[in-house]
Amino acid sequence: MSEMQTEGYIQRTPWLLFSFDDQSNFLSLNKAVSDLIGEPESALIGTSMASILTKAGQIFFQTHFFPIIKIDGKVDEVFLLLRNSGGEPLPVLAYGIRFEHNGSWVNECYCAPIPQRRKFEQELIQARKDAEDVLRQNKALNEAKQALEDNRAELDRRIQQLERANNELGQIAKVVSHDLREPIRKIAILTDFIRSNPEPFAEENRPMFDQINRICQSISRLITGLRDFIALDTTAQAFAPVQLETLIRNAALEATETNLFATDTDWLLASHVPDVLGYAPQLHLLFYHLFDNAIRFRRTDVPLRVQLTAEVIKENKFVAVEETYQYTDHLRIRVRDNGKGFPARYRSDVFLLLKRLDKTTPTLGLGLAICRKIMGNHYGTITADSQPGEGTTFTILLPLGT
Repeated sequence: MSEMQTEGYIQRTPWLLFSFDDQSNFLSLNKAVSDLIGEPESALIGTSMASILTKAGQIFFQTHFFPIIKIDGKVDEVFLLLRNSGGEPLPVLAYGIRFEHNGSWVNECYCAPIPQRRKFEQELIQARKDAEDVLRQNKALNEAKQALEDNRAELDRRIQQLERANNELGQIAKVVSHDLREPIRKIAILTDFIRSNPEPFAEENRPMFDQINRICQSISRLITGLRDFIALDTTAQAFAPVQLETLIRNAALEATETNLFATDTDWLLASHVPDVLGYAPQLHLLFYHLFDNAIRFRRTDVPLRVQLTAEVIKENKFVAVEETYQYTDHLRIRVRDNGKGFPARYRSDVFLLLKRLDKTTPTLGLGLAICRKIMGNHYGTITADSQPGEGTTFTILLPLGT
């Protein structure tokens, strides 16, 4: 490109191109600068640059722009406020370079006008405000959704509690109408027989008195068991962190110490079981009854083996509210034994109050009913899977972070 072509380009460019000395006087300028000020180039050479700067621009030029170009020899993309002949501000991005020419320092400046900067800034400010409004609306919407989700979760829990309470009332009514009435009927028969005997305290009547005593003890145990079952109420309690691994091992130790036939039990208990939120005494009772059940219904031909495994899985947190799904972390615990087992058709019945499948074992049939109630109190579930002679597996699903 020839010198003439270069000069023509400099004069035609919309950029403001000018040079000045260290006294801030114009040395040269192009047509864009001349048009901005409204004076011909010849009238501006040697005059102060203050004629194209606003007051704020003059201050910034003296305190920042000029010191930087003197020290660094250049300036990159600095915002300056120029002004036109009418005094209106013109924002520009300024670039500068400093060099020596014929023994004097020359400072060349190239300014790119950005007249719509304020408009763009206002648009950016408005866009940011709109975005913040949307975020606030989204936050309010998310809070409303969370409140709805919490209400659904609470509704699900209340429905579960009502269903459990209704089921338990039915079972207790059966106990009162049958399990308590039957021993009382036997006592009445025995006492009538004794009263009809001319010598009620004769030696031959002693077995009847012994039988009455056993029946009374059985009734006492039954009433105590029902009291303990009903006492598993949680409405006034709050969940607390539970170290489940330690609790499980303590429950296994207690089950071993309270059963004479558990000394040779092979315990295979999982390690690294996650902590949970819950009621520690109830969870201890849950695992104690599961372990005690395994010991009581062991096979006599093989050593008892009890295995407990634990893993975290995703499971729907809603149980009672239909067509509502939210998959959250649940702790799945399986307790397996190699005991007697039972027919699969009794998988649900074993959790009924006072349900005894093996009449030869001296139990009340409360243990597994208590286990199911405890799991209900923790918004979890417990199921059983078994076959005669193949042992039993109890599966617990316990919500984490409830």
